[in-house]
This record gives sequence, structure tokens and C-alpha cells, in this order.
Amino acid sequence: NGLPEHRNFNPDLSGDTAVILGQGNVALDITRILLTPLELLEKTDICSHSVEGLRKSKIKKVILIGRRGPLQTSFTIKEFRNVLKLPGCQTILHSKDFDPYRGVTKDLPRPRKRMTELMMKTADEFRNCDEASTSLELQFLRSPVEFLTTPEGFLRGVKLEINELQTNGDTVKAVGTGQYEEIECSFVVRSIGYKSTVIDPDIPFDSHLGIIPNNGGRVVDSNGDVIQGLYCSGWVKRGPVGGVVITMNDAFETAEAIAHDIAKDKVPPIVSNTDILKYLECRKPVKFSDWEKIDLEEQRRG
Repeated sequence: NGLPEHRNFNPDLSGDTAVILGQGNVALDITRILLTPLELLEKTDICSHSVEGLRKSKIKKVILIGRRGPLQTSFTIKEFRNVLKLPGCQTILHSKDFDPYRGVTKDLPRPRKRMTELMMKTADEFRNCDEASTSLELQFLRSPVEFLTTPEGFLRGVKLEINELQTNGDTVKAVGTGQYEEIECSFVVRSIGYKSTVIDPDIPFDSHLGIIPNNGGRVVDSNGDVIQGLYCSGWVKRGPVGGVVITMNDAFETAEAIAHDIAKDKVPPIVSNTDILKYLECRKPVKFSDWEKIDLEEQRRG
């Protein structure tokens, strides 16, 4: 990526198969970078050192591994459509993976229904294309248990345990079956999501889920009681799921909760603006007028 401290990162792309552990938007982003023709990438704002590294790449196939099933993928339909349009790349989905869900798609929430129907359509219409130079394959119900290496210590593959799904209320859990398989590959990327961390020991936090316990954005204590005047939004509120639109709507919900509580006098007295500014001054905040200068300079540089 474009982080300066990673400019000397030199992954081994000499093999023909890459495995990505995870099935979220970031996993699709990695896929897109690995499989997009170089002449197209060169026209984007990708860093030059990344282009030079990709110029040496021999990767022709990317396999996305998910521990649960098609209904639990985390990527959005927009990102999935983008990889379906990759020039010279065929997307491989297996119809049998969707057989258990063909009768239930009509009852799914609209975003999940559209996503599942698009994956089903892609699977059902798959025909091996001799003209395709690269491929993306999605495999479900698989968990990595071991990285396999050559006697010299180089990666040669991944050992996976085959899972089955167990449902408990609204929770769907992947449970290993004790059956295993191996995938040969020379490159593996871990892309299993962002996880929030504790920002203040006095604020309730669920370390297992990586979220602040809340009810519609209102932070709650260990008994489930609302803590007045304390709110959260974004991934620390609901976990690392969804893109900008989902996160934006999530913020609207929290903002509405704050506005409602203020109107009902459920928020503790707010200190004066002067007190807030004094508090911020010692922390050297970026004021809006300062941000405008940064924005103008970024626009000047294009």
C-alpha cells in the first residue's frame, strides 16, 4: 500500500496462486490489486513502488477462504460487482454451495438478498473460459489450521479444516468437522477484519466482540442500563461491517438518539463552549480554518 514505512515491503509473488483468508471488502480490494492488468493499474494513483513490485508478479489465481457460508460474507455488492468486471478474470463460485439457501433468499433482508442472488447467478452461469488469464475463486466453510512449508522453509500451501454451521438464535457459528484438505499456494494474506480496542478503562467494552455495548448508540453498562450522556458510533458501535453508506446511516441513528435525549433533558449539563475550547487548546487540535488550508493545498497538488 501507500504507507511510506511499507515502501520496502517485498512479498513473494513468484508463484501462480494466492490465498486470502477472509471474505470482506478488504479481501476483494487485495484481489483487485493482484489481478487487475498492470496497464490499467498504472493509470491510477497507485504508488510507483507498488507497481514495480506487481510488475514481477506471477499470480494468476486468487482463492478467498471463508470460515462460514455464503450468507455470512462481509463484502458489499458494489465491491463484488467490481471484481466481476475485472478484465480477463473469471470468478468461480460453486452452485452446490448455494443449494441449502435457494428457498430462503426471498425472506432475507434486501441487501443480503441482492448479494446472495448475485452470487447464485454467478455460480449458476459459470462456464470455464479458455480466454481468461486469471481467476478468483470463493471457498466457504473452511478454516486455516496450518501453513505448509517446503524443507527450505518456503510456503507451499495451507491446510484447512472443513466446517459446518451451527445456529443458536441469531448467531451462526462455524464448527470444525475434523475433515481436512490442502490448497497449494505460495502467498497468503490474512484479511479477517478490523477490531476496535479499549480507549478508556471507565467506558464499558466488550473485548470479545470489539465493541462498546450500546442500545441504538446509547452506551449501556454491564446490567444493560443506559449511561446518560455517553454515546458511540461507527465500527466500535456495531463491529467492522459495511461501507460508507452503512456507517453513515449508523451515525445518523446515534445523532438522532443524542438529539432526542437533549430534547428530553436526559443529557447531563453541557459545559460552556469556552471550557471546551480551553480543554482542546492544550491538545493542539486542527481547527476548521486550519483544515481549509490543508484542503486547498491538497487540491492544488491534485
